[in-house]
Amino acid sequence: MKRYLFEFVDKLKSKNKFNVDWSEIGGIIDNTLEEVSKRGINFNFNRGSVKYFIRADLELVIYKVQNNECVSVLSSVLCLNDEIENRELFLKLREIKKFLNAEMYRPILEIMFNKGCKGQLCVDVVLMFNILILQAEFNLSDKEVIDFIEDSDFFIWFLEYPAKVLSSSKIESFRNKIVNCDIVEVLWLTHQEYLNESGYPLMDEAAVDASFLDTNQGTFGKPRGNDAKTRRSRDGTFMTKNKEHHFGFKIHQIMDLKYQLIRSFEVTTANVHDSQIVFDLAVKVLYADKGYIGVPFNSYKGYMLRHSNKACVNARRMQRNRRISIKRAPVERPFAFLKAHGQNFTKLTTTPRNKVKILFILILYNTYQLITLKNQKEDKNNDNSVKKETNTNKIMENLANFDTNLTSKNIRYWCAVINNRSMDKTTCINHAFSIKEKKN
Repeated sequence: MKRYLFEFVDKLKSKNKFNVDWSEIGGIIDNTLEEVSKRGINFNFNRGSVKYFIRADLELVIYKVQNNECVSVLSSVLCLNDEIENRELFLKLREIKKFLNAEMYRPILEIMFNKGCKGQLCVDVVLMFNILILQAEFNLSDKEVIDFIEDSDFFIWFLEYPAKVLSSSKIESFRNKIVNCDIVEVLWLTHQEYLNESGYPLMDEAAVDASFLDTNQGTFGKPRGNDAKTRRSRDGTFMTKNKEHHFGFKIHQIMDLKYQLIRSFEVTTANVHDSQIVFDLAVKVLYADKGYIGVPFNSYKGYMLRHSNKACVNARRMQRNRRISIKRAPVERPFAFLKAHGQNFTKLTTTPRNKVKILFILILYNTYQLITLKNQKEDKNNDNSVKKETNTNKIMENLANFDTNLTSKNIRYWCAVINNRSMDKTTCINHAFSIKEKKN
């Protein structure tokens, strides 16, 4: 472990990322190892997550030393055996950072500071992008996220050690610039290209749905729109659904049913009916609920039917509705994700600003889904390897039972043949019988 840590320190030296007394860092590592031996702490250092956790904490220690803060030991090593909140937070941020790939948005975000969109590039645009992702993940206001950056070591690590702490006004100005330059669609298309390059293209089946984004309606009789004087009454509108009253906005989205990734979205006021939003996606089947009857889909109309004067829903059509309902059930997951992250209620008063907010929460949702798809793929590969090994063991037992005179060398040969898939199990067993008859 000591050699590994000092090798990592040498890599940081070569990058010239920090300006510190490296002998002091070596002393901190030695003190940490002594403390570990005193306390008798045992952990599996060969695990990738443990190494990653220690490396991140070592970078944070160097960052603190650079800022003249007093540090004696690596705190992460002393708490690796405990399921503490900081470790869970780090593991979550590590996965997000790994799959987010925020650097690919840099060329688009820097467009906001050209001659067409006036302004001076005084902050790192990728840093601001990551801050908005943190806001979406933890449902933080501009002031709260600045406080967390100042207090949380892992927030600083996620942002790659910013040179200076930003103010909340910078975040608000950056968000407003995204709205004014109208680059939301370009950011979303870049995100979709990243999904395609990751091996998850748009498939043949998709589902569409909508959900309300509620806000405070404010005092009755107050002016709205451009005449509004308060933050409570700007673009939001009223809507009643299933005898429930809503005020605010509405989120429309399309999900790829195979990978359960969001492929398109739109934000409107609450009184816009679902059938008024048309998505142009190249899919063969698009599943929808009864609110989308009459929408001119460019694919097979897989919407549910309802009672009307023209078509009465009989038993056959009810069965069709039930099948479609089961098929389109995953499209509700992103709305549950928004609710779990506290993003189903907004304090923003205009539709464009809410669209920016939903953009980042949906990018975060797709990032989590990429993590899930990767874990499912690894679990499937592990299950296949275990199943293959189990089948090999069973075949070895069967071959051993056929003839006790068969040598272990022959058994290993036939198992190797099966593993290479050049001979199936039945052929191998029949061949074993033929060997037995020849010997007899």
